[in-house]
Amino acid sequence: MLHTALITPTIYRYEFSAEALEAISHFAAVHRYDQPAQFKDSWKEWIETQEELVATESRHLRENGYVGEVKDKMYKSARYYFKNKSTEKPPLKERRKYTSLSPQLLTEMDEHIGRAITNLVKPADSYTSFTTSAKVALDAEMRTLLNSNNLSENDILDKFKKTYKNRYFIVSRRTDDSKQTQTDPERPRET
Repeated sequence: MLHTALITPTIYRYEFSAEALEAISHFAAVHRYDQPAQFKDSWKEWIETQEELVATESRHLRENGYVGEVKDKMYKSARYYFKNKSTEKPPLKERRKYTSLSPQLLTEMDEHIGRAITNLVKPADSYTSFTTSAKVALDAEMRTLLNSNNLSENDILDKFKKTYKNRYFIVSRRTDDSKQTQTDPERPRET
């Protein structure tokens, strides 16, 4: 008989209810430009008028396991987060143009990775081995990328390494999945 226990995840961040968030956010927006002493005085007045909200929020947080002082948590959120939170959305960053590697180099990487996985070589060691064995192909690809793209030599070397390790990860997962399917015939196949 399989016995499983209920595992309760540890909560590291206790979040306010939507109603409390809205009220705290509104207070912070109204008092955004107050001096610290004035902000604190306004908070004391506001908290007295919000007894029901504080009681409800205290119950909500305690039920979820929060053991701290709820009013203090609310004040710190208003003073240090909501008051300083920008209302403007940051401008969208322009995406960099994707730089692809040649199909020949990718094929060479895949073949090397296949051998490395078969021999149980770690990804870092495998990449080091690849840079030695495929030096001619990497140098040719480096020249092509330097001529056709606005990338530095370091950017290109980072691209080689990242591409190799990503492909290693993908191939190793495929290999693990195929082993799992072979050892567990009851496991449904993904389509």
